[in-house]
Amino acid sequence: MLFRTVRLKKSSSQQSYQLRENANVIRVMLPLTVFQTMCYLIFSFGYPVIFAIRSNTSAATFWTLLTTMYIMPYYTTVSPILMWLIIRWSKQMNATKLKSLSVETKSERDVYFRELDRVWNAVPPN
Repeated sequence: MLFRTVRLKKSSSQQSYQLRENANVIRVMLPLTVFQTMCYLIFSFGYPVIFAIRSNTSAATFWTLLTTMYIMPYYTTVSPILMWLIIRWSKQMNATKLKSLSVETKSERDVYFRELDRVWNAVPPN
């Protein structure tokens, strides 16, 4: 929906730019948000399930499951790696955007006038 709104707001360049930047920020932050949400859901719904089956399992199995379900070590390992990848991807996106803005477009008209200028300003050999 946000991308559709960006296309519709061609008349106001400031609003269009702001919406485009917001869409880029959402695109960059989405992987980290999804990862954090998954960790939260596993942690929140895993513990009640493990405690519900506590009476049906042995003490060793229960404590093993409980220890395995504690995802903070996984989170603290994966989260910085994910953030590093996001930052790297964002830098590549920005570099690509800058390259596309700085590329000199060569139309037939530009080439024609450049060659005409070169011919008219050429000094004839003596």
